[in-house]
Amino acid sequence: MAKIFGFASMILIFLGMIVVQVSCHSNSYYDIINVMMEGKDLYETLNLTPQATHKEIKKAFRTLSLTLHPDKAKNKEEEELNAKKYFEVQFASEVLTDEEKKREYDNMRINGIPTADRYYSRYAYAYGAPNVDIKYIIVGLVALISGCQWMYQSHRHHKIHRLARETQRYKEVLKRGEEPQLLILGAEKPELKNLFVIQMIFLPWTLGKAFYSIFRVVFKLETEEERDEALRIRMGFEDKEEWEDYKKKEQSRMDSRKNSTKMKQYRRWLKKQ
Repeated sequence: MAKIFGFASMILIFLGMIVVQVSCHSNSYYDIINVMMEGKDLYETLNLTPQATHKEIKKAFRTLSLTLHPDKAKNKEEEELNAKKYFEVQFASEVLTDEEKKREYDNMRINGIPTADRYYSRYAYAYGAPNVDIKYIIVGLVALISGCQWMYQSHRHHKIHRLARETQRYKEVLKRGEEPQLLILGAEKPELKNLFVIQMIFLPWTLGKAFYSIFRVVFKLETEEERDEALRIRMGFEDKEEWEDYKKKEQSRMDSRKNSTKMKQYRRWLKKQ
């Protein structure tokens, strides 16, 4: 049930980011940014000052449109030049006569273009990305990554545990009438606390713990016994005797690997280098 709830939550969050229409920017928000990055001033395009009224803006557009309309051109070259200027005048009028667009433009004209929107406008939006607030895109990507992570961990957990149940050792334990407890590192059940979105929220706390652990190791504030106990808990061994047996087996396996023929050949190869 927890798995279904977690996965459904991630999907709902991601769909919510797509469906919800962002109201903090107008439809031509990134078009305005692109014009500003070209060094153009919409008020200067209409031969006006920032203090111009709505009525003055409309009057200036009507006046300029009569002289710059492509139909007024005498030749092909003049027609192309007039068409470009007419488009600029038309866009300036469209922005400055719309209260929401004018407010966005005036704000960026005074305070500058936000860095994230500047790069999104130059690259992503210029190549067909949707006109959506970059913050919502980031949140949507984090939710998508978290949902995919949940599905992958769930698939990996079930697949590896299924393979473990098919092993001879597992079947022998079942024949003895015991119920084996599978503990496979790297194939644990997915949990909400391990999802990318939750890890991002607790990233400062995680980094703080990591630096504190390094500090304790460097200045030897933690004994060997304390480190061993912390590792035992992290590995999931509740019984200390099982933990000691596990360490002995691992040490024996490492010793046999060190004395193996391949390792001896590798050491001889290193000496020749």
